[in-house]
Amino acid sequence: MCRAMWVTQGVSLKDSFSVNAVDTLYALTDGNVRAILRMPRSLNLQKENIKGFVTWKNDTPEDSELDISEEDEAWATGIPTVAEFDRAWSGQSRSVTSKDVLDAIRKKGITNEQAIKAINAVRIPRKKS
Repeated sequence: MCRAMWVTQGVSLKDSFSVNAVDTLYALTDGNVRAILRMPRSLNLQKENIKGFVTWKNDTPEDSELDISEEDEAWATGIPTVAEFDRAWSGQSRSVTSKDVLDAIRKKGITNEQAIKAINAVRIPRKKS
């Protein structure tokens, strides 16, 4: 299971001021079936209400974000295609920036030398310009 990045615990300021806010949104998959769960903005899944066979993609809600934005109509109110679901689930719906790489290195807590070795170990052919 993953959550939309705007899903946070508790009532949001948008709810307090009756601003039209997008729903709380979760995505679930077992590798074959894909599902979207939408709930009113202030409702959230609580740990004690999640059955043992449903788990967070990356162990915690904080680490299991879908790569989508609040403006994405297919996710907010429609039905994303299988390809759109898979891209958002895998975090591939946008290009990786140098900031993303630096943030990942810091999050892992590895040294610069370890990061360089890891980057060099990935052999991706460069596009010809």
